[in-house]
Amino acid sequence: MLHDILTPGSDRLAHALAVGRRAQGVVAAHQFPHPDLVVAAAYLHDVGYAAAATDTGMHQLDGARYLRGLGYEVDLCRLVAHHTFALVEARNKGLDGALEAEFPRPSTPDLDAALDVVSFCDLTTSHTGEPVTVDERFAGIYDRYPADHVVTRTMREVEPLARRAVERVRVRASLS
Repeated sequence: MLHDILTPGSDRLAHALAVGRRAQGVVAAHQFPHPDLVVAAAYLHDVGYAAAATDTGMHQLDGARYLRGLGYEVDLCRLVAHHTFALVEARNKGLDGALEAEFPRPSTPDLDAALDVVSFCDLTTSHTGEPVTVDERFAGIYDRYPADHVVTRTMREVEPLARRAVERVRVRASLS
């Protein structure tokens, strides 16, 4: 599916595939709930960037809507909708009401853990698909977007939350 809707050879496709592969490794080596759901959400987390999915300009919401339209299960759509602290970006774009109404944030401990893994994999994979530290990932985001861009403002706001999520996964999976 990703090869059909994301530009072949693009950084976006490389990132999505690498995040999915990273999730496969994390859930295969450690006890995380809903491993198939986590892996699917990791591969599909950025599907909202595809031209076929673009609607609001917020890739998390657009991706979740696109997947829902294709008949994907609700929990998968919710993980895509909320990966990497999307609610903050939604608020900054005036879309938080729509996001929460259509895709309530996962609220069970198992789905929270699944969301952490998807976000961990996103935050430890560069925009070109290379493994990176969370410091390198944030530096890359801040280098690619101007200081006043909504993505930069959002990521600066969520950085402490994101670092805690990465640490939760590292501890649970005994990753260095």
